[in-house]
Amino acid sequence: MARKLVAVHASIHSNSREAGAVVEKRQFRRAALSVPVDVEAGDRSFRLYSRNISVGGMLLRGEETLEENQTFRMKFILPGRNEAITVGGIVQHVSPEAFMGVRFTDVAADVRRAIERFVEEAPTK
Repeated sequence: MARKLVAVHASIHSNSREAGAVVEKRQFRRAALSVPVDVEAGDRSFRLYSRNISVGGMLLRGEETLEENQTFRMKFILPGRNEAITVGGIVQHVSPEAFMGVRFTDVAADVRRAIERFVEEAPTK
């Protein structure tokens, strides 16, 4: 079975056309983040790499794929923290360009605050 290059997209978003304009419906602000992310999905374990993060989710890239609606656990180190963060995730959607929208689930309150601080303090694009 051939491996596919996959990107996992940060939080729920969609584009819609209203009065001829494209309106982006992202719920959370994103910040660039490039760190390794260890993923456990069922009996599979593999490493992906983040591209950005929001309070709601993360954009990941790697050689392994996940299915839409698949749940998994991920572990990564957020800059400014000494210990790894572990959160649950669910694949929200998969696009033809190999992007997958991943939403965080099962996030401890202190982890959510750390992600919020990181995103708030990150430079805007």
